[in-house]
Amino acid sequence: MQLVTTRQGTSGVLVKVGTLDDPCGLSPRIAICHVDAQKFNAVTEGSQVFAGLPGI
Repeated sequence: MQLVTTRQGTSGVLVKVGTLDDPCGLSPRIAICHVDAQKFNAVTEGSQVFAGLPGI
């Protein structure tokens, strides 16, 4: 299981929230690959939404 990852060319660390036992303390700030989202996938209000991966 991979909990975090990094992306070349960025300074941040990505936390894969779905791998946590209790993600309720985290609030997503971006939605990536949203072009593939199902209708029931809600995006947190105020989040940045990207159709694919940001910067690609």
